[in-house]
Amino acid sequence: MELPSYLRPFAAEFDAEKGTMLLRSSTGGERFEIWYYGDLLQVDGTPYIVGTEQVPSEIVARDADTGEEILLFDGTLHGYNAMFCEDYTKEQRDSRALIRWEHPPTRVKVWVACSIDYDEEREFFDFNEKGDCLLWDGRCMPWEQVITDGIDGLVISLQREDGSWQDIVNEELA
Repeated sequence: MELPSYLRPFAAEFDAEKGTMLLRSSTGGERFEIWYYGDLLQVDGTPYIVGTEQVPSEIVARDADTGEEILLFDGTLHGYNAMFCEDYTKEQRDSRALIRWEHPPTRVKVWVACSIDYDEEREFFDFNEKGDCLLWDGRCMPWEQVITDGIDGLVISLQREDGSWQDIVNEELA
């Protein structure tokens, strides 16, 4: 498993076998606030960030020391559904006001998964004259990037004070 291209610059530790990474800002920061757009879904007393009926979620990690913002996930852009099944307007993307997750700044872990065999299913995708894959919303992307960015599973976790991890996002993206 490879990381999606947009997350690679921020991977402090990446375990390709498990598909997990610890987040690190461009200045080396490892303590983040989480800002999100979406609804909170309670599962066994634990809140999870999910999209609304109109628009998928957006999750941003903000370095607690520098304020640098790292886009962890945007359901209008990232993952299989956003790339090949759904299309959102600019107004829908831009109307998502972010809310701060009520948790002290902490370490963030991201897990990604992809069970789609893109090479086996390549014939079902459309390509332009340059050989780039055409996405549902009109974007074009090199095939190698489709394979890494077209994930179908995402979990984002925050480290608690006791060192354990709490999932705040658990999305199926296909």
